[in-house]
Amino acid sequence: MGLQDWFPFLRKKGYEPSVIYPSNVKSTMTDRTKRLDVLSFYSIIRNAYSFKAPEEAHQVLEANFLRYGGKDRLILYIDGGAAVEKEETAKKRKANRDKAAEKCYKNLDALEQRVTNNQKARKRHFVDVKKSLASLFYWPSSVRQEFIDYLHKAGWTVRICETEADVAIAADCRPEDIVISADSDMLAYGTIYTLWRPISRGLHLAYSRADVCQTLGLSSAQLTALACVVSNDYGRNILSLGPVTSLSVIMNSKGEDPRSIVSEYLEHERVQSKNTCDKTFELALRVLADQLQTPSTRQISDSAYSSFNALRQRFMDLCKRYQQNRSLQMTFQQQQLHGYHSVAIIVNQQPLQDGEALHPALQRTRIPRHQPRYSFKSRKGTQEHPRPPIMKQLAYKPYKDPETKRKKETSAPKDPPTLKTLSKSTAATDKLAITRHLAYHHPTSSLSIGTLKANIRLALPNQLDLQQEVMEVIQGATSEAARVKREAQRLIGCYIEKLDKIGIDHISSVDKEILRHLCQPVTVEDVKDTDDIAADEEDDNQINGLVDAELDPDDGEPEVERDDSDLQPPSTSTTKKKKDDKVQAPFIWSFLRVVYSGKRPRPSSMGDKVNAFIDRLTELGIYVSPSVDINESNMPFTPTDLVRSVATQLKAELEKMYKHGTCIIHNKLKKAKDLGILDTTHRYSFEMTSPQLKTTFRSTS
Repeated sequence: MGLQDWFPFLRKKGYEPSVIYPSNVKSTMTDRTKRLDVLSFYSIIRNAYSFKAPEEAHQVLEANFLRYGGKDRLILYIDGGAAVEKEETAKKRKANRDKAAEKCYKNLDALEQRVTNNQKARKRHFVDVKKSLASLFYWPSSVRQEFIDYLHKAGWTVRICETEADVAIAADCRPEDIVISADSDMLAYGTIYTLWRPISRGLHLAYSRADVCQTLGLSSAQLTALACVVSNDYGRNILSLGPVTSLSVIMNSKGEDPRSIVSEYLEHERVQSKNTCDKTFELALRVLADQLQTPSTRQISDSAYSSFNALRQRFMDLCKRYQQNRSLQMTFQQQQLHGYHSVAIIVNQQPLQDGEALHPALQRTRIPRHQPRYSFKSRKGTQEHPRPPIMKQLAYKPYKDPETKRKKETSAPKDPPTLKTLSKSTAATDKLAITRHLAYHHPTSSLSIGTLKANIRLALPNQLDLQQEVMEVIQGATSEAARVKREAQRLIGCYIEKLDKIGIDHISSVDKEILRHLCQPVTVEDVKDTDDIAADEEDDNQINGLVDAELDPDDGEPEVERDDSDLQPPSTSTTKKKKDDKVQAPFIWSFLRVVYSGKRPRPSSMGDKVNAFIDRLTELGIYVSPSVDINESNMPFTPTDLVRSVATQLKAELEKMYKHGTCIIHNKLKKAKDLGILDTTHRYSFEMTSPQLKTTFRSTS
């Protein structure tokens, strides 16, 4: 068993072992010694010795070891006698085998009853017996000794351990050696640095002790102490103190060896309140920390293997009896159904004639079985059908040329399907709106850090310092790009708030030019494109709640009715949109470079515009230019390459916030006017408040 739920615990904490495929097992690290724990391949041993002869099972097990390379670099470790420290675990395993034996007897009796009564046995009857037999299996010392003699004759290096193979492997292991075992407690020993864990389909998971300690934030001694206090073969953990809780306590300990760390763990106030049984974890410390085990004087009998053989032989006899009954029953049914017996046709070989082929025809190895067709219909006799009437003569018709086929008219190309609209406030439309908002990703959202770590380990094996540097560079670049974009959003938001305080009527031509560079002007076509999005989104009551009519005290007379006064003419919208789009992207890109580096752009058509914006921000007290000139060569990242990914995102977010929001508010006002809610003699104000920006839209109609 090893450490209970140890591998899932490491996976939940973010550790991802490297995968070694079957084709690379032999060729990977051929110059390093591999130490293999034979008893950890228990499932292969059980399947080989359960239904095969011992000689054939030896060969199957040896073929499994040959996957790991030659015999000169592979050392096999086989468990010896029982250890005193594992007596409780041995008693539990014996109780489980006794329970499996009782269940196997019960399942065999049920199967024998169906065979004796000539009843059809279901699949579950055989599966239940096989499962109970698998739980009852035990590899006896006599068969184990025969396998050891077979390995010695084959030239293998075999070490017979006094007790458990784990302790012997930990004592002999060197830092460059590889340990091959499925036991999870191998990582608890401080002398084992690399572990290959075999899994299904011939795959192996490679665990590195240094990487495990780095992922958990522990030292090597703390990792051994953590393995001692969790559930293992030498004792249970303290009630309600699992691996996660124990990790948080041991992580803050200051001991230098496992025993002192476990002593600090037991003195912790949280552990003392739960340790009602006064556990000391002495057995686990003796084995995992001191690497010592005491041989037990109790002799293990082979009675479990004898009972297993008896039950297995009984199961095989029942299978043969059931197969014979089924074959006899099928033969009887065929004879009763067809009414004939199979006749064997023997083909005699003919002598060769002159001029024929030199090689005679081979005798037929498969005797054909005559299977005449049959029918379930019962016929009383032959049926006589009336003769058909005389065929009438057909009139002669002259030949006609076939009509020319008309060419299919090519249909006009279909319009692309329109996107679903948010016409009604339902759960489906809310989900669609959230999905559209998720189209604008944060720079770090598309970067999977866990996958990055695994890929770097495969690309740069055994280079921990270089792996850490590569990950820090990639993570630092994404974090810095996100910081630059947030700073640019803050500056633009504060700038718009300042313009709101100044007033729309007093905005200068310089500010209007800057706003046109930040976001394209709204056209009539843009409003029409968003009509279906804003249509029927809110009913009349909602519109009444949004609109607050207030009489403007400065105007004594109603203003002249104006429609679409804040929009561009439709005739020049397409050309101007393309022109503004070519200006907006370079403007935002250059502005982000200034935010990151603090260095003004060179004098040019676009550089002058960005400098005017920076001067305007400085004049309003929003932006403070750095007092010292910064050299780009001393920066950790190149400004042009760093802001390339976030420039497009910031451009899309500005359009979505200001352009799309203006169109929606315009449609709401227009609909309210059509419904008669708005009065042309009044001025209306709408306020939209967000966590960082408060903008007032005013429209007169």
